[in-house]
Amino acid sequence: MAFIGVTGLVFSTVFVFRYAWKAESRLRAFSQNASLHVDDRLAGVLAKKLGDRWTVAVLARNGWNTTQEYEALVKHPKKPRQIVFSYFLNDIESTARANGYVGPKLRGIPNNTILYFMHQSFILSWLHTRFYITSAVGGVYFDYLQQVYDNPKIWDSHKRELDGIINYARQIESEIIFIVWPFLTRIDESLHLTSRVVAYLSEQQIEVIDLAKHFAGRDPDSLIVSPLNSHPSVQANREVA
Repeated sequence: MAFIGVTGLVFSTVFVFRYAWKAESRLRAFSQNASLHVDDRLAGVLAKKLGDRWTVAVLARNGWNTTQEYEALVKHPKKPRQIVFSYFLNDIESTARANGYVGPKLRGIPNNTILYFMHQSFILSWLHTRFYITSAVGGVYFDYLQQVYDNPKIWDSHKRELDGIINYARQIESEIIFIVWPFLTRIDESLHLTSRVVAYLSEQQIEVIDLAKHFAGRDPDSLIVSPLNSHPSVQANREVA
């Protein structure tokens, strides 16, 4: 957990939670996005906009799920005035595993022979990443998430996890806002999944920022870092902040 910005005598705090594959002190991967300078990530931009009277505290760690994020929030010594929960569609993955639904094994590091030649050639390394890894992550993994969200048992379990975050925010009288991200390279295809999450949160009378609708019709290349890195671009982070 890291603090971004400095508070004055009045301690007004915003806790920002993650986004898609996570790391160090970020929002979650979308917040962490190691390819962007910390000041260009969502939490960094938000801290600048809020100024010195607010502290933006990022609670996140690589691989955390919704339950772990809830535990981090509850255990933190400071009680935030506002919570910004950045939600990505893979947040349901750990819930699926807990219910016996294991995701696909994505393509990863090749065997030592192929790896040797890749280390000798920039072109071979680029081709492996561009056409082998990214193609698998995009199609197979997205299909898996669609099946997970369509599973009533898994979805009900995940809703209970979200309820935990919501109920705690109400208990400590903290305003909570959910940011729901689509796959930025598959916005239209993501819509029926993000809509389900948005609808449930809205039913709980929670403020939701639906980025699938906000980014609809946009060129994906303007929203992501690069074709090999689908985390939000500098511009996308600024818009959301």
